[in-house]
Parts: sequence; structure tokens; C-alpha cells
Amino acid sequence: MTDNLSVIILNLCFIPFLLVSLILSVRIYKKRKKRGYKVYGYGTALLLSSEILLLLSISLEQNDWMQTLRDSIQYSGFYISFLGILQLYKVIPWRARVTLYGFSVIVFGAGLILDGWESILFVLILCLACCNKGKWIPATQVSVVLGLMLASEIIQLLKQFLNIDKYFQVDLLAPILNGLTICMFMVIIVERISDVLEKSYQDSVIDMLTGLFNRRYFTGMIARYVERELQVTLVILDLDNFKKLNDSQGHEAGDAALKSIADIIKEEVDSKGFAARFGGEEMVMLITKDIQVAEFCENVRYRIEKESTPQITASIGFSKWVSGVSVSELIKRADEAMYHSKSTGKNKVTGYQ
Repeated sequence: MTDNLSVIILNLCFIPFLLVSLILSVRIYKKRKKRGYKVYGYGTALLLSSEILLLLSISLEQNDWMQTLRDSIQYSGFYISFLGILQLYKVIPWRARVTLYGFSVIVFGAGLILDGWESILFVLILCLACCNKGKWIPATQVSVVLGLMLASEIIQLLKQFLNIDKYFQVDLLAPILNGLTICMFMVIIVERISDVLEKSYQDSVIDMLTGLFNRRYFTGMIARYVERELQVTLVILDLDNFKKLNDSQGHEAGDAALKSIADIIKEEVDSKGFAARFGGEEMVMLITKDIQVAEFCENVRYRIEKESTPQITASIGFSKWVSGVSVSELIKRADEAMYHSKSTGKNKVTGYQ
């Protein structure tokens, strides 16, 4: 009775983890439409069902057919969840697919002959599926999952053939290992979801080509500083003859120039403020520190002229915010200063007067 109570408590602890994991996988699948989350959700649902069946089988005094059904559902859940995880990590070569689908069917079909060994062979098959051209391909977490599953099955076999339950609480240890396996499954899915959320955030605020902030996020940032009436300076930089560069050397050369200049801007602006790509060949900087802005802009201009690859120059204009000036007016003033630089010879710095 004490052993059963321990198993019940453990399973009641694991069920919430499975529920959360299932909900997360369903929600993220609806947003991302990535097959791995869908497959993982199916597997988690089966694992949840197996835990509920375990509680029912205990309450019905370990009914044999229910225990057999529960074991089948549990292995199917582990199998499908594992397949989903492999899909999330994009590490399913054709060999792994054949191994997972083909050999698993053979092993479970031979379950009666193997007399308990089919489960450990199943885990070994999963290990084999993770090898591609002799290399171990999943992440560390997947390795831990396989290790826990293998340990659980070895303990069950030792109990069956060596009667180790005389020395260890095998009936308690096996559920603990299974529970840890389930927890690791959840760690993996949460980690993948965190990666997705981080990427979604990056996509919403970062210009993918240059790595600078995008226009929408940067404009909102200016607005927050202006609303708080903080002293800032807006710098607008426009590349000279950029269209000519694209036409003569191709768009790849243009992209390379943008990346090169963005790297220079990141180094220069660093702790002094923020930078963004405003669109096309136009980049902007919001200087939030009390520095000599004209000198700063001249240094940026000089570095672009000397270090950009392929070589190109830039016309720069800047405008300091003063009380009563709106965000749109601040941008307009800096833009006018930049166009003054461009219309009076290019490759120079102009401050708004």
C-alpha cells in the first residue's frame, strides 16, 4: 500500500508537467505551424493518458489488461514525443526515419518472443536513430532523455531476472526515472519555445540584414525619450552613390557595404546610444549621452570612408532635441541637415541650425 501511495503521489506530480507541456506545444504550433510541435503534442497527450491509466490500474488493483494497455500507450507516447523532438532539432535524416518507423514496429511485433527485452531494444533503436554518419546529432538534453529511458528499462530487466527488488525499491525508482524523463521532455519543449519567442522578438525589433534596430522600434524609442524630455541628438546617415554601387557591382556588394557600415556604427555608438536602419541605405543613431556630437559624427564619416567594404562614403546630418520639438519635427530637422551635406558635395557632416 505504501509503494502504491508513493507511485500515486509521483504520478500526480508529473501530470501537471505533462498538461503544461501539452498546452505549450499546442499554442506554439498554432502560431508557428511547425510539424515538430504537433507531433510532440500527440506524444505528450499519450503520455498523459498513460499516467491517468496507471492511477486507474492501481485503484483497480493492477488489472493486467489495463497495465498492458498503459504500457503500450506509454511507449507510443515516448516514441512520438521523441520523434517530435528530433523534428524540432531538424536532425531527422532518412536513415533515422526508416530506423524509427521500421525497427520499432518489428520490435513491438516481437514483444511476446522477446519476453520483456523489447522495451530496452526500443530505447537502443532510438539511440541508433540519433546517429548520422557515425556522429551523435541531438542536443545534450536528448541524450539525457535517452539515458533516463535506458536506465529505467535496465532496472525493470534486473528486477525481472535478478530479483533486485529485494534490495532496492524498484517499484518506486522506475516511476522516478520515468518522471525525470517526462520532465526532460518538458525542458526541451520549453527551451525550444523560448528560442522561438526570442527569435520572434528579434524579428520584430531587428533589421535582419544589418543587425541594427528597425525603423518602427527605433521611432518608438525616440518617442519615449522625447516624452520624458531627455536631452538626445538624432543623427541621420545616408550612403552616397549607393544606387550606383548596386548597379555596377550588384546587390550582393550593396548588402556587404550595408553590413560593413552597420558594424562600424555599432562600434562607434556602443554605450553612447542606439542605432537603426531607417530604410534602404539610410541609417540613424540616437545619441543619449553628453558628447561632442559633431566630433562623433565626423569620426563615423571618416571610418566609413576608410574602412567600408566595398568602399563608399556617407553624408551625415544631426539635430539636437530642444523643448517643444516633436518626434516628427526632430526627424525632419536631422533629415534636412543630412540633405544639406549631400547637396553640398557629399561625404560630410552637417548640424541643424
